[in-house]
Formats: sequence, structure tokens, C-alpha cells
Amino acid sequence: MISLKGFNEQTASFLAGGELEIGAPVALCGNNTVKRAGEGEDFIGIVVSLRGSLVGIQLCGYTRLGYSGAAPSLGYNSLAANGGGGVVVSSGARSLLVTDVDTKDTSIGIIL
Repeated sequence: MISLKGFNEQTASFLAGGELEIGAPVALCGNNTVKRAGEGEDFIGIVVSLRGSLVGIQLCGYTRLGYSGAAPSLGYNSLAANGGGGVVVSSGARSLLVTDVDTKDTSIGIIL
């Protein structure tokens, strides 16, 4: 079985600027503070841990996310947050490497 989990994974601590959940894409909303990334918004990383007002954000490495709209293609895609905890293909957004696409459960593997 092939697994990219753990590849170049890097996390950093930020302050939570609102309600967050594990697996959600986040965006900066203040100094060292993140919020859930809104629809069409570029995201800086993915929530991997919550502890009080502190949140661990994965900034690099492999992760899986849900997507909405058209399925991203394999390779580099411009991806933005979809506002619902996943991503959407969006021209002009951050370019990320899509390593696998599961159209059955609408999820993708990406390297941040």
C-alpha cells in the first residue's frame, strides 16, 4: 500500500479566531490568528489539533480534503477553500499538488 501520510509534515501553533474543527482549511484573520477559510478564500493550512485557544495548523506535507464542484485533476491545481471545510478548483488561487482523486467520496490527496 502506498502512503504519503507524514511526508514533509510541518505544523505550527496559532490562536483560534473563532470556531474551528480538525481537518478544516484556515486563513489568517489577525496576528498569529486563524479562522475557518471562507468560500473562495486562499487557505494557509489545515487544522490538525485544538487545545483551548491554541490550534495546530499543518502548513506542509500530505493531507486529504473533501472537494466540491468539478473534480480537480491530478497534478498542480489552483485550489481555494469552499467554505464548507473542503476545497474547490478556483483560478488564481494557490497552486497545490493533487496526488489522488476519489470521485466516489469527493476527496483528494494534496501536498501543501
